[in-house]
Amino acid sequence: MFGVGKFHARQDDMLVDYSRFNGKTVRIISFSRPELADYTPYFDRVSLLELEQSDARFFVVEGLGFKFETYRQEVLGEIFKRYYNIPSWLPMTGCPFCERYCGQVRCPRPDGDAR
Repeated sequence: MFGVGKFHARQDDMLVDYSRFNGKTVRIISFSRPELADYTPYFDRVSLLELEQSDARFFVVEGLGFKFETYRQEVLGEIFKRYYNIPSWLPMTGCPFCERYCGQVRCPRPDGDAR
């Protein structure tokens, strides 16, 4: 999963540590033609590859030089606001996303609200 995604992608939040890809080449596979402009902020350079296998067409965004800090601020920050901005009155014992994103079991709320 690359990008904010929907609530169905949250399992990936527990499994993927995007900081490990900083500066590296990342390839994102899609069944529909992606807009390269959607990926350019997160890489030094992007290109589009088209592949066909068994009469099925695939598109591959090849991003060179992944910019983790930009991705962290723009994409992971939005994911936190949408899906992990958990009120303080709810108990938490662990959150792999928050532990990676802010280094804590519960990240501080972006609005400063301590509810």
